[in-house]
Amino acid sequence: MSNDAGILVVLPNSSIMGHGEGGSEGRFLKKQSGDFVLSRAAGMRYIPAMQEPTRDHGPQPLDSLLTRWGITNHQLVEESVEQLNHKQVQRARKGRQLTLHLMQKIARTLNDAIVSRLPKEKHAEFSPYIHKHLFNYTKSYDPAWVDPNEPLMPQ
Repeated sequence: MSNDAGILVVLPNSSIMGHGEGGSEGRFLKKQSGDFVLSRAAGMRYIPAMQEPTRDHGPQPLDSLLTRWGITNHQLVEESVEQLNHKQVQRARKGRQLTLHLMQKIARTLNDAIVSRLPKEKHAEFSPYIHKHLFNYTKSYDPAWVDPNEPLMPQ
């Protein structure tokens, strides 16, 4: 179906009972100059992206580990050899959902930062962190996990 205004796109499970003005009970979009404009939205709901329950997971174990090790966001970024930036570290600490690749990058950088602060004789005792230790929304996260590096942390 098309008209003078552009292309009419019918969404699934909709019924068009008229030509789109006045008599339509369906939901459809009109394409005008490259943009889709919602013409009728009977029954459609808009949920703002910030209210999605799966994107923000609250403070992460990473945040408490960084605090206990005495590492700031800036120090972590400076230690990074993988182009980690301040925004990524801040989002990780606050619990914004990250990709697996970024979680692994943060874990590698954290391990490098910790090892660089430890005396050489303690390097063999350090057990590296992996992403499932740092983020509570990963599939294999274990809330009962006990940090084996607790004795190595600064007092």
